[in-house]
Order: sequence, then C-alpha cells, then structure tokens
Amino acid sequence: MVSDYPAFHSSVNDGQPTARFAISKSSFHIGLLVILLLAANGALYRFGAATGLIWTVATGVCLLWFVRSPREMSKLLARHWAILLLPLYAILSTIWSGSRPDTFFDSVQMLFTAIISLRIVNVFTTRQLMIALMISMGGATLLSVANMLTGALQPVYEVNGALLGIFTQKNNFAKAVFWGAFAVTALSLMYGKPWIGIIYAAVTFPLTVQALSKTGQLGYGFILVLLVLALLRRLPIGARIMLPVIIGLTFAALIAIYVMTGGAPIADFLTLMGKSPTLTGRTVIWGLGLAVWSDNMLVGIGLSTFWISPAYADAVNFISANVDDGLHGFHNVYVEFLVAFGLIGGGYIIGMLAFSWARLLRAYLMTRSLDVAIWLAIMSALIVFGGFEDSFSKVRSGHLMLAFMAISYAQTTSRRLRQDGL
Repeated sequence: MVSDYPAFHSSVNDGQPTARFAISKSSFHIGLLVILLLAANGALYRFGAATGLIWTVATGVCLLWFVRSPREMSKLLARHWAILLLPLYAILSTIWSGSRPDTFFDSVQMLFTAIISLRIVNVFTTRQLMIALMISMGGATLLSVANMLTGALQPVYEVNGALLGIFTQKNNFAKAVFWGAFAVTALSLMYGKPWIGIIYAAVTFPLTVQALSKTGQLGYGFILVLLVLALLRRLPIGARIMLPVIIGLTFAALIAIYVMTGGAPIADFLTLMGKSPTLTGRTVIWGLGLAVWSDNMLVGIGLSTFWISPAYADAVNFISANVDDGLHGFHNVYVEFLVAFGLIGGGYIIGMLAFSWARLLRAYLMTRSLDVAIWLAIMSALIVFGGFEDSFSKVRSGHLMLAFMAISYAQTTSRRLRQDGL
C-alpha cells in the first residue's frame, strides 16, 4: 500500500477500498448525479426548461432528505456549518440589495446548491464522483464531437468560429473536455493504469485548442499536477515536503530574475497564450467591479445586484458596448464576491478556499492518499480558474458544486487526522 495512513487510501466517507468497481449507492444514483452535472455545466440547454426542472427535482430530493432523515441531515449540516455561512450571508444581503427579489432568489438557490453538494460528497466516494464526472463530462465531449461530425443538431459557434458542440459557450465545452479528461486520469490512477489517462488527455487536449478556450487549455495543467502528486506519493515524507518547496523557490527565483532584467511575466505569458495584456477586456471590467466594491467595501451590494439593478445600468451597458455584449459576470470569482458581499462575505470565501487548500495539502503530505491528491488538484484548479472566470460564483454551476465538495472534503480529512492525533 502506498499510503502511510490506510484510512485515507480510499474515500474518507466510507472507508471502502478503491480497488473494487462496485457502486455501493447503485448505478441509478450515479445516473442521477450525471444528469445533475450535465445540467450544472450547461450541457442540456437544448432541452429548454429541463435544466430548471432538474434543479427543482434535486431541491425537492434535498427537502425529502430532511423529512425522512432529519437527524442525519442535521448532523451533516452541523458538521459543515462553516460552508453554509456564505449562502446565509447572501440571503442576509437581501436587506441592503438594490434588487431584493433577485438577490433573495439566487441566494436561496446558492443555499440549496451547498446542501446538495454536501450531501453528494458525504454519500459518494471520490471514486464514484470521478465515475459520474467522467460519464457526464466525457459524454458531453463525445456528443459535441459527434454533433460536429454528423450535423445531427443545429451546430452552435462563437462569432469567431470556435467549436462549441452541444454547448452555448466555448468555455463550457472546453471545461467539459478538461473535467472529463481529469476524471479519466484520476480513475486510471486509482486502477493502476495511468497511461490510459495520459493518452485520453493527449487525444482530447486539441479540442480545447479548436474551441479557442485558454481556460480549457490551462485546465490540462492541473491534470499534470495530479500526475505529479501521484508520483510524489511514492517518495518519503521528507522528499514529499522538500521537493515541492524546491520547485516553488526555483520558480519564484526565475520569475524574480525575469522581472529584474526588464521582463513582464504576466503580459508576456498572456501574449504567448494569444491573449491581450488586458485579458480580452477582463481587466477593464475588473476595474469597474473594484470601483463598485470600493463604494460598498464592507458588506457589498448584494448577490446579482450589479447586473440587474437599474442603479448600475450605465456601467453594464458600457461593458456590453465595449467589452462583451450580454456579459453577466466579472470573469473573476473574487471580484464578483467582493462586489456582492464586500470584505465580510468576499473575504470569508477567499479565506475558506485558501484554508481548505492548505488543509488538503497537509493531509496529502501526511497520508499520501490518492483521494486527497485528487481533491487537492481539484481545489487548485478551481482557485486558479477563479481568477479568470466567474463560474463558481454562479449559484447553479458545476464549479460551485465542486468548490463546496472540496471544502467539505478538506474539513472531513482534517477532522479525521485530528481524531487520530495527526
């Protein structure tokens, strides 16, 4: 066994070995999770009201859990009360919101997304979640490619001609490609056949290039992170700690030398990636968002308010005319949360993400668990993505679900380590 700590060789939720493919909660439940993940990533938009119906059913099932198992659900929520503070604060922000009905509605949706995510990650094992992610996102990728080849459905393209497949937005397609590849890689590592994941990632990466999605391409870097974490698991604990430190210090030193010799690393990297130094207008909207935040620095203006309230209509119209028509987000989770929730709520979620990442890193260094390595790679990807897009500030998004799940998993692993004196 690779792990120093056998309890973490499998999911912290059931303690069952990952070597068996059996799905303890039945294929039916995995199927329901697959459908929910498809809806959360925008893959079912062609079915009109289906996405809303799926979330309504998921919310109904969530309420049914309370009715059937109030004690169990109460314990679950009590253990993860820190996660619920953000949606509860969002509901509280209705009081000072400039668009109270929309803020309240979206906040309640965020609350149920959190509860649904907590239930999922505390019922399914990491292996089962990766199976569902593989089927949903890998399936969406295959359907997109099939549609491109056959033209069975009306093809959807960006104005620049980028491939979108069955999605309405190129980044949704590219993220589906990435998460499908990530799940395949994670499962291939679990079953001791990493070459399957490496081949799948190599074959699918060109799809993100064809989609002209830098987000999707960046995501593949975290597949490499996962593979490196899987390799480091086999090293002694001292080497596991020192090797990442040495790599990090070396990277920082190279950046410092580059800057001191006249280089502009961020601008040069963006140019290399085919982006303008303004991130295709992103820095413009970030500046507008931070200006709004500076006027409401402590508590924010309320969830969704900026994009809906007449008070900010001029700024939204400016963004539509000069940056991106119909834009409904700052392309930055942290700006989005600071505008909506101020230093109190925005600072809280940023701090929770950082604290959870540190918890996962510590658990990984202590246990050499592949499950923990998977969640550490997921959390790392979400934190980096948050700087370039606003997907996990969307109250019914797959990234928000993964963020809640990763935070919950970090809390559970940390509690288990404390219980065992580690």
